[in-house]
Amino acid sequence: MQRYSFDIRWSEEDSEYVATCPSFPGLSALAETEEEALMEAKVALNLFIESYQERGVPLPEANIVQDYSGQIRTRLPKSLHGQAAKAAAEDGISLNQFIVLAVQARVTGQEVARRISREVKEHLVTHSTPPLRRTENRQRNQEVVSYKLAQETSTTSELAH
Repeated sequence: MQRYSFDIRWSEEDSEYVATCPSFPGLSALAETEEEALMEAKVALNLFIESYQERGVPLPEANIVQDYSGQIRTRLPKSLHGQAAKAAAEDGISLNQFIVLAVQARVTGQEVARRISREVKEHLVTHSTPPLRRTENRQRNQEVVSYKLAQETSTTSELAH
């Protein structure tokens, strides 16, 4: 038999476990226990394989666990390479670490969360009473933004402006 993997999950809708085989869309089996669902899915897989072979349809590749080395080689436009190197130097980190952090932010969604957070804070600063004053600084290679109550003006000349 081919080395196909299965996913087993609980289905609230069916009140049973559902076993599926990612390599064969449409293959699923329901049962009261995970073990039974897996056994039923294996039976269904054998039927799928027989059906494919009878019709002369090539079998899909099995999903095999990937082993990653942690090393990649990529090419950047010279201008982007220069900008990234400059930004890394400004942050006091290596270009490699800068790229790792950039990929991590993209993959984990941190960049999206950071932008949303910044926009919400900016909206609050703009529409808050009393007004807040935004201050920025860099700590440990990350931008730190804080908000404090703005100083109330007390002189007549300041009030006139």
